[in-house]
Amino acid sequence: MKDIIQTSEARCQDCYRCVRECALKSIALSHGQAKVLDDRCVLCGRCVKACPQNAKRIVDDSKLFFKALEQGEPVVVSVAPSIGCGLGGYTPEEVAGYLRGLGVVFTRQTAEGAVQVARTYHELFESTTDTVISSCCPAVVSLVEKHFPSLIKYLAPIESPMVTHARMLREEFPEAKIFFLGPCAAKIEEADNYKNTGLLSGALTFTSLYERMQNEHYEPSYRQALEGIIDGGLFPFSGGVLKAAKLSGLDNVVELSGLEPLIELFKHMESGGKGPRFVEAMACEGGCLMGPGVVTEEKNVWARREQIKGYLHKEASIQTDLPAKRQYKIRNIEEKMPSEEEIRAVLKKIGKNTPKDETNCGGCGYKSCREKAIAVCKGQAEIEMCVPYMKEKFRSFANLVVQSTPNGIIVVDQDLNIQDFNATAMSWFSKGRKYIKGLPLDEFIDPIDFKEVARTGEPIKNKRIIYNEYQITTEQTIIALPDYDLVVGILRDISDETRTEAELDMISQATLEKANKVIEENMRVAQEIAGLLGETTAETKATLWEVISLVKQRREKTQCDSR
Repeated sequence: MKDIIQTSEARCQDCYRCVRECALKSIALSHGQAKVLDDRCVLCGRCVKACPQNAKRIVDDSKLFFKALEQGEPVVVSVAPSIGCGLGGYTPEEVAGYLRGLGVVFTRQTAEGAVQVARTYHELFESTTDTVISSCCPAVVSLVEKHFPSLIKYLAPIESPMVTHARMLREEFPEAKIFFLGPCAAKIEEADNYKNTGLLSGALTFTSLYERMQNEHYEPSYRQALEGIIDGGLFPFSGGVLKAAKLSGLDNVVELSGLEPLIELFKHMESGGKGPRFVEAMACEGGCLMGPGVVTEEKNVWARREQIKGYLHKEASIQTDLPAKRQYKIRNIEEKMPSEEEIRAVLKKIGKNTPKDETNCGGCGYKSCREKAIAVCKGQAEIEMCVPYMKEKFRSFANLVVQSTPNGIIVVDQDLNIQDFNATAMSWFSKGRKYIKGLPLDEFIDPIDFKEVARTGEPIKNKRIIYNEYQITTEQTIIALPDYDLVVGILRDISDETRTEAELDMISQATLEKANKVIEENMRVAQEIAGLLGETTAETKATLWEVISLVKQRREKTQCDSR
């Protein structure tokens, strides 16, 4: 399968939203980047719609389409009936007019082919008592082929409305290139399967065409008639296939839209359970009108249904030689299941040592911790996707930093009750107690500075405090954390620095005493030989007094700082 759903690495940012939304978990995470697993993906496109960063996009055959037009080749477009919802404010007639202006020969309704498929579904229902699963949705076909191959026998052996309509158009326009325009990502792959037959040249999404119209700042200048087809035009919404096939209301027929209910039914059938007589199966919840390629101003599914119903006016002729029969193939890839030991090893890494530890919060995108662990073993998920694990890891890391720092960390609440002493603070102030949480801070140290910060919210920075009781001198910074109603003190032991300063003071004092002696000696000598050495004595005296003054200034500054 070609890379139809692509992810922008720049935009994809560790949110796991696509994993949560994907019913088949066909998205793998590597280094925080999501990538679609082509062998598992059925191209429902739900991840594209769900991505909050618009990191995923559908890559269709737009380049082939516009290249054909540029080269002057005849191009015919088969447009899906969900065009009845409009295209981002443009009416179906305005969209057809835009295509005509680009050089498209004809724009026709895919619903013409759907009418033929609906008739054949009714005939198939009457001719068999086995379960029949509709085959008009290519994502459902892929779901069966890739994930429930034992149910292939129940898929209606009938080509889809898109392919059936392409056969009709090929008869009418034998030389034209035929493109499908619709809301579906899976149709791009389906069209790709028919390119080598010359039946279809590609498929486009409403999204890509609308983006082109927006980039051109297109203002509708021409409108071309594009009437919706009665019955066939009902195919886009849930229940529409049954109604078009005249099966609606019959016993033991069901309509299922969305992958989850389909998976539930298929698992039941795969395990031997009996399925309904007829299953109208659509991968998009609500039907094609809620597909990933739909661009409409109306978000409500019921309003979209009404828009499409009001758009259906034209009858389509029946062609008994269509649709053609089709065959299916098994496309599932056998995945090796990890051993129980491997699964438990992953669970243990994220702190899930027993089943009771498995919270199954779903934050990673998987339904259970075990399911996520299996995905990790398969290389489809990362340990770091576990939100509780990462929170605990961060908490443990932060706690390790706090506990290993040589600084004392004291945390108190607004009432100055101790919430935490780190190991360093415990070694200084705990007085031998092992349990101090909740005790008043004043049982250990003077809390006056903590109290002031708690009252004002203003921090105290780099204040020197001597704790004589503990024989320690600290330089402390105290800050408030108002969002948490906490006050935090960070205390640095500067006792060694203080002792060094004291030693320097002693040296300074000794220097002063020696200087005084030198001065006195020089004064005595000066008196004896004043006449001879008058100038020299004066200079010596001035120099020594300057030394004494500098030493005294430094000593006074040190004593001031220590206060």
